[in-house]
Amino acid sequence: MSSIFYLWKTTFKNRLLDLKNHPSHLVVTILVILFFGFALVSTVFTPGEDTPLAQSQNLPLLGAILIGLFLFLLVTQIQKGLSSGGSFFTMADVNLLFLAPVSPRKILAYGLAKQVGMSLLLGFFILFQGTTLRTIFGVGTPGLIALFVGYCLFLVVGEILALAIYSYTRGEDTRRRVVRAVLYCFGFLMAALFLTSLFKTQNFYEALLNAADSSLMEYIPVLGWTKAFTMGLIAGNFLKALIFLVLLIALIGLIILYICRSESDYYEDVLQSAEKTYTTKTAAKDGRISDTKDASKISRKKTGIGRGHGASAFFFKHLLENRRSGYLFLNQFTLICTVVAILASLLAKEHISLMLIFGMLCYLQVLTGAMGRWVKELTLPYIYMIPQNPFKKLVFASLESVVDSFVSGLIIFIPCGLILGAPAAEIIAVIAARVGLAALLSAGNILIERILGNMQSKVLVVMLYYLILVVLLIPGAIAGVAVGLVAGNLAAGLFVDCAVNVVIALIILALCRNLLHTMEMNIQ
Repeated sequence: MSSIFYLWKTTFKNRLLDLKNHPSHLVVTILVILFFGFALVSTVFTPGEDTPLAQSQNLPLLGAILIGLFLFLLVTQIQKGLSSGGSFFTMADVNLLFLAPVSPRKILAYGLAKQVGMSLLLGFFILFQGTTLRTIFGVGTPGLIALFVGYCLFLVVGEILALAIYSYTRGEDTRRRVVRAVLYCFGFLMAALFLTSLFKTQNFYEALLNAADSSLMEYIPVLGWTKAFTMGLIAGNFLKALIFLVLLIALIGLIILYICRSESDYYEDVLQSAEKTYTTKTAAKDGRISDTKDASKISRKKTGIGRGHGASAFFFKHLLENRRSGYLFLNQFTLICTVVAILASLLAKEHISLMLIFGMLCYLQVLTGAMGRWVKELTLPYIYMIPQNPFKKLVFASLESVVDSFVSGLIIFIPCGLILGAPAAEIIAVIAARVGLAALLSAGNILIERILGNMQSKVLVVMLYYLILVVLLIPGAIAGVAVGLVAGNLAAGLFVDCAVNVVIALIILALCRNLLHTMEMNIQ
């Protein structure tokens, strides 16, 4: 164990030295700590309702949201287990620990401890939802801690399960089919619970809540157990929470026992996954984007962009990449949002409005806002070599995300608005506001790249991104609310919010145009 403790100590020491040698990283770390502290303090001291949590009418809705979140994460982990497997280790761990005279069980315990730490770090985003959870669901500080613990526990179980599935199915198509069949059986069980409830209530919303709150749902391994444990803590049913916690701990123990005693050496399984992850990250950092994809899945039926001249070639190049990677202009996430929004409009018309759908989609757009395709261009020489205005090149390189938001807004909000009977002006306004938000997100990404483009800690970069984005959203929100209140028209406020966001985005692009004059810094 001395080798493991030495590795831990050295890693921590090197991170402190990195902060000492890079003052900008230290400033970012301090800002992130202050931001988390403010979120925690505001959550603890926000006044709540006196209604007992167990009697809250929104508690079943919170359970349904947990089921949806856990289901998405579980399917993702199982898919990873069927393809590449989970890994708690980096290539540095592989090179230093796997060759050391240390027990494999101790190394596995080290990997689990690292995964628990990463889960705790990822779970911090729940702190930002403290005020919302208390206002809507009546969840106080103990309930927030329960959600945090349940989420982290689920991430740990999912990662271990992915490694076990990969160890079990590696090189065996029959075993992969068995795992998929078991997954389909649980899916059919959940669908049967929902359809049975829908037949009884004749109401989509109530059927969804009843199915998620069903006692049968709680007996589904991992998914139902974690939900039952979390909701038991929140509702104050500690005996129930203890029972399902024991089940989860027993499951973790059985999975670890299987991994340690299986005929397949988990060293080899971890090595392949860690090597693949390392290769992908290195290729992306070096600008070899094609190396990050599975070559067997790349089609070369047609080459060339076919449209565009100068800076505009980047825009048409990104549109072509979108068409090849998805369905027309839509990716899988947009398609899922479209289907869910339209189904919700049809089946729960009396419980939702167009503004509610708009707010939820904007919320998801901010949370899932990726850096975009333009970042790849900074790692390649072409955008620097085109003899055109840097501002124009930045605009065209980031225009794809704005067009994607416009097209997805048309597809989502027009059907939902017609179903819900929203005014035409409101439908147009929410589409415009979504486009303005997309422009601001792209500009915020460019600003982050300009300030911290060479920062190694991607977690800190993401956190600072959200901090800056909140600041950028404030002017448009204030202007939109003010105009909406004065004019007494919601659509007018949304149009003003869109205009302010677009203006701020253009100002940021103009100020960051020199980003294209520092190629050496951008390709580090």
